[in-house]
Amino acid sequence: MPRDMLAKLESMIPVSVSNMELLLEAITHRSSVNEVSYGASQHNERLEFLGDAVLDLVIADVLMRSSEDLDEGKMTQYKSGIVKGDTLALIALENGLDKHIILGVGEERSGGRTRTSNLAGLLEAIIGAVYLDSGLPTAKKLIDEWFGSLIEVTLLEVGGGNPKGDLQHLCQTKYNSLPDYSVVSRHGPDHSPEFIVKVSINGKGIGEGKGSSLAEAERKAAQAGIRVFETKH
Repeated sequence: MPRDMLAKLESMIPVSVSNMELLLEAITHRSSVNEVSYGASQHNERLEFLGDAVLDLVIADVLMRSSEDLDEGKMTQYKSGIVKGDTLALIALENGLDKHIILGVGEERSGGRTRTSNLAGLLEAIIGAVYLDSGLPTAKKLIDEWFGSLIEVTLLEVGGGNPKGDLQHLCQTKYNSLPDYSVVSRHGPDHSPEFIVKVSINGKGIGEGKGSSLAEAERKAAQAGIRVFETKH
């Protein structure tokens, strides 16, 4: 990968990265190691392991400090929702990181660039690389930038006014099932994207929402879903 392409990737990350070799390793998928000459000699799974631990620590710290009303069970529930693979993959897509992962030919052809596990691993590997490059404060700054709006929406449940939480309660009460959120489309440049998200219950769509972030789009989709419940039930 040419240096200017790495520099472009580095410019898309909201913190500075000094060690480009770490960044290259972070975007190198296992499938490419023996196939692509411009990738790193080592794939990104070690950095992914480290990034996962750093992300868990930072999110746990944020939740711990956010409210004394959160008990262990609630903090565990919130953290699990924030750091689950689907969410990490969506954040990677939201920030255009999918364009930069280095894949082997077979993995590329089989849809590896949009595979949830690859995107989630990529995000965690970049967090791990930033941690090794600049330490925990910079890694926390990165996580705050990428996860801030999601954390904010999640924590609204503590004080009420959280449509995603309200919709989840309605779905559990009526159908004993959880709502499912999926990205319908992503438009616009990387610095100003627009997302459309659909929320479904038992495979049936009940609402869509549009926003400049996934968290905002999901929140609006949940509001639309609640309106459907209010109309039909």
